[in-house]
Amino acid sequence: MPSFWQIRSSSPIYSRISQKSAMVSIAIEEMPLEDIAPRQEKVKEIKTTVASLRLDAIASSGFGISRTKAAEAIKGDRVQVNWQPAKGPSQDVSEGDVISLRGKGRMELAEITGTSRKGRIGVLLKRYM
Repeated sequence: MPSFWQIRSSSPIYSRISQKSAMVSIAIEEMPLEDIAPRQEKVKEIKTTVASLRLDAIASSGFGISRTKAAEAIKGDRVQVNWQPAKGPSQDVSEGDVISLRGKGRMELAEITGTSRKGRIGVLLKRYM
């Protein structure tokens, strides 16, 4: 099954790569940066409601884990908000924030869609696969 990889390098590294690796032939060619296809990210949109905009509630809904496990991950320094360590489970998040959980991926709080009749907050989360 043919497949290809794209490697970006600021120096001519391709001269150091052998033309054959194991039993697979390798074809190397130099190409302009504009011709390299950008990585296609798969995004899963999740529409849900949460009780509050606390980090543990949003992470729980977006990553499909319990709120308790989300709080433990936050306390264990496995969660980042906008590429900065999370301050705690009660940290407020806002529209546009990117939340990453080590081992689970990352997601964005794309939109706050409103409030339900019961007072829950509607959110649109974009989870990057």
